[in-house]
Amino acid sequence: MKNTAILLVMLAITICLFTSCVVSQSPLEDIEWVLISFTIDGESRSVLPDTQVTVTFDAEEKQLSGNAGCNLYGGGYEINGSKIKTVEPFYMTEMYCGDERDKQEREYLEVLQSSGTFEVDGDILRIEGGKGVLNFERG
Repeated sequence: MKNTAILLVMLAITICLFTSCVVSQSPLEDIEWVLISFTIDGESRSVLPDTQVTVTFDAEEKQLSGNAGCNLYGGGYEINGSKIKTVEPFYMTEMYCGDERDKQEREYLEVLQSSGTFEVDGDILRIEGGKGVLNFERG
């Protein structure tokens, strides 16, 4: 009887250790998303012609990265259910790409850094935050 109880406790501990090591992946992770439109401070914006704004959320590293239309950027993030937040300042390359592109990059990153919730519906990702809304499609 005593051996059975010890065996059951060891089995329970093993199961707990194993299941805590399993990483739960969100439907937005490990996919390249391409920005199709965004809203900042209530004003809708289209992505500038001849630019591609992207983001990928790395499930293992919990780091996001992408191209803001000219410059590369990245940073950490956390997901809890349908909530998402950035957890450290973003890094970004510093190439000058013209006033319009630089403005688009600033606005896009402002909204992304203010993110609060997300929703994935098929091939569409919508991220909402304090500064606006980002609409992506699967790349």
